Amino acid sequence: TARLYRLVPPTGRGAAWMYLAEDKNEAMVFAVGDALTGGRLPLPGLDAERSYHSEEGECWTGEELSRLGLPLPRCWGDVPAVIWHLTAIDN
Repeated sequence: TARLYRLVPPTGRGAAWMYLAEDKNEAMVFAVGDALTGGRLPLPGLDAERSYHSEEGECWTGEELSRLGLPLPRCWGDVPAVIWHLTAIDN
């Protein structure tokens, strides 16, 4: 079971949302269109005491992702979209 977070409300030009597992061990983050233009995307609800890594090998603390946000890549195309799978690592 997971909790849904609407990170950027849908506008017709973009949206972002996250599903966070109840135990906060995993998160799936989705961003589409204009939601990818802000530089960073804050992810509320993560465990501040743990670190989270992506499948690409990047790693951040839960506090960093909640406070500063997930760094957004530069995307091209008519409707760019990115999906991140984040997994918690015990510190």
